[in-house]
Amino acid sequence: MHDTQGGVLHCGSFSKQLAPGFRVGWIAAGCYAMQIEKRQSVSSLAVGAPNQLAIADYLKQGGYDAHLRRLRETLSARQNRVLTQLNAILPASTWISAPKGGYFLWVILDKKVDTRELFHALRPFGVTIAPGALFATDGRFNHCFRLNISTKHNDAVCDGLNQIARSLSSLFAAPPVPVK
Repeated sequence: MHDTQGGVLHCGSFSKQLAPGFRVGWIAAGCYAMQIEKRQSVSSLAVGAPNQLAIADYLKQGGYDAHLRRLRETLSARQNRVLTQLNAILPASTWISAPKGGYFLWVILDKKVDTRELFHALRPFGVTIAPGALFATDGRFNHCFRLNISTKHNDAVCDGLNQIARSLSSLFAAPPVPVK
């Protein structure tokens, strides 16, 4: 459905795809553009003009589309490696999402698992997950966790995934099968 009344604001950022440190976003505000521009100028003392100009120049040169294609390919390859390893080491009852984009996996474990416990068990090993309890207040995702797959798949990532399986095993008696 398309906005025919002009009431939709379309916002985005280059932070996740292009330049995390730049903190440059954008908004297509339609009839609200002047109001938003005034509010932005009041709420910020200054804008990061050099960063904005650098990104504008990059967009004009046409490199952004090629960059996004490479990024999608890279993330897809990383996702495939992590999925392969997780499917080999996690209990058979585990379900793992395989989204067609992005850099997170959603892992659904047996209902008896509380991923807040898993989160705390992983901390001493430097392994971080986002427990499902962060995504709902009613407890329905307590047996789930979100996993970031954006980093290069190396020995440390492989060891971290194996640690997830070992921690699950020690917490919830599901024997892991380490994979390298």
